[in-house]
Amino acid sequence: MSDEVRTKKPFAISRITSSDGGSGELKNVYFDEVRVGQYVLPKIPGAFSTLNSGMLNEKDVDGMIGNTFLKRFNMLIDFKSKKMYLQPNNLMYTPFYDFLVK
Repeated sequence: MSDEVRTKKPFAISRITSSDGGSGELKNVYFDEVRVGQYVLPKIPGAFSTLNSGMLNEKDVDGMIGNTFLKRFNMLIDFKSKKMYLQPNNLMYTPFYDFLVK
C-alpha cells in the first residue's frame, strides 16, 4: 500500500464485488489533482482499493477515478496503435457529486 493510500483520509467507504470476482472495500478520497494533457483538474474524487484479489489488487493500479471523471471527455480508443485520446466536452467543469448537495 502506497504512502498516499495511508495518508489520505477517506470521505466514504464503498463495499464492492468487482467483475473479476474480487470483493472488498474502496476508500473514497479526493485526489489533489489529476492531469490530462494540458488540463489540470483539482480535488478530483476517486478511490483506493483494499481488495486482496483481482485487477484492483494489481501492483500497477494505484487508484481509480471512474466514469464521473471520464464523462467530461469524448474518448477515442485506437486499438491498433494502443492509444486512447481524450477531448474535453461540455461537461468538463461540471461539479462532481452534485447530487449530494442538492
